[in-house]
Amino acid sequence: MNNRNSGFMNTLTGLVIAFILLVMASGLSFFAGMRYADGTTGVALDNSAEPEIIQVEVTRIVERIVQVPAAAEGEETQAETEVVEESAMEEEGEDDSAVSPEIPEPEQEPTPTPTPAGPPLTDIDPDDLDLFFEAWEIVQENYDGRLPDRDTLNYAMLEAALGTLGDVNTRFSEPAVAEQSRQDMTGTFEGIGAFVNEDEDGLIFIVRPMQGRPASLAGVKAGDIIVEVDGENVVGQSIDEVVSKVRGPRDSTVVLGLAREGEADLIYISIVRAAIEIPTVETELFDNGIGYIQLTQFNGIASEQMQAAVQDMLDQGATSLVLDLRDNPGGFLTAAVEIADLFMPESVILFQKNNQGLERTYESDNGDIGEEIPMVLLINSGSASASELIAGAFRDTKRATIVGDVSFGKGSVQNLYPLSDGSELRVTISRFYSPNDLVIDKVGVTPDILVELPDGALFRSEDDIQLQTAIEFLENR
Repeated sequence: MNNRNSGFMNTLTGLVIAFILLVMASGLSFFAGMRYADGTTGVALDNSAEPEIIQVEVTRIVERIVQVPAAAEGEETQAETEVVEESAMEEEGEDDSAVSPEIPEPEQEPTPTPTPAGPPLTDIDPDDLDLFFEAWEIVQENYDGRLPDRDTLNYAMLEAALGTLGDVNTRFSEPAVAEQSRQDMTGTFEGIGAFVNEDEDGLIFIVRPMQGRPASLAGVKAGDIIVEVDGENVVGQSIDEVVSKVRGPRDSTVVLGLAREGEADLIYISIVRAAIEIPTVETELFDNGIGYIQLTQFNGIASEQMQAAVQDMLDQGATSLVLDLRDNPGGFLTAAVEIADLFMPESVILFQKNNQGLERTYESDNGDIGEEIPMVLLINSGSASASELIAGAFRDTKRATIVGDVSFGKGSVQNLYPLSDGSELRVTISRFYSPNDLVIDKVGVTPDILVELPDGALFRSEDDIQLQTAIEFLENR
């Protein structure tokens, strides 16, 4: 390597090694010094290690929530629906309802995950990266264009290295996206008010618009695929990139180009963004003495608010409860364990395991206020991660009857590692299993009573047959 480039390359060598070691290395030291959202500290399995303070998160990484203020009282809302799967038309001949706009191909095809050709690379030294430096030096000396800055190159290398793992939940987030994720867990957002997700083809679609929020009021519907944001084709971009473009300051405007089943052309919808702090827990006491509690996410205040909600329902005379975890994408592991413990007598809540030999059992104890009251748990395909942890625990211990749709199927645990420039690394460190040692990851939890919500039905409306089924079950128990 010539002297002209040696300083840059030495610096780059150190950065590459530091980041890729963090990406590729594994071991029980990941668990030492855990600090949870509420300030508590987890069990240190390796007291000799002193890693940075990290948070344990059980979350549906592929889902991001863009939430905004409720509309003024009396405003019309669009229907809130479940994720709709495509179905083939059985009638002969053409039907306009079967027409959908052609979605542009991504500008660049995703690189397939390479098949490992040798033993895992865990102890990296500069010689292991000789090929990279050899190639990059050629680029530096010959490329007719502007070379990337240090951050851009670091981010690209990290994302490429993580891509070799084949795990969508282990990923790197640039500073702006990392800050966006941190805001997600506080419940404060500025955007259009819609739940979004990513399908197996990498397309970003609307799971459902929130009732009374700008997306719903503007005509956005469940199943719409986001193709353009303010005239930019976003097909092939990550969910974080798309959400960061959809979000923005309150009172600003964003124009979405949406592909909708039954429409031959893209639908363009202009939406004025807004912002609120959405409540983590909502409650209602029905006339028949059945209490209803909806938990929207397992954030840092979820356990405290759930405790208060259960006490409030009991004080009002509730004789049974419906716990609604539909469309709850997950959150912190500690919050899920504490909420499970609130309702479960002494028993196993979950097992946490990994291929490094970790086997940790989380258990509930006796004496909590929600242990005796009869319960039904509501879940659907949007119930993920921490929600599935609760569902699996209730199912196996028969603590509650489960009603609704099969859950999402994310049974992995990620640690959050803040990096020096404000970016963030999320690493899958383990899987969790139900008390009967049953797999949840990529399987989900099947309800005791399967009920599909009709298209267009709103939660807690007269068309919410999942909630109606739960109420009827409790009334006839």
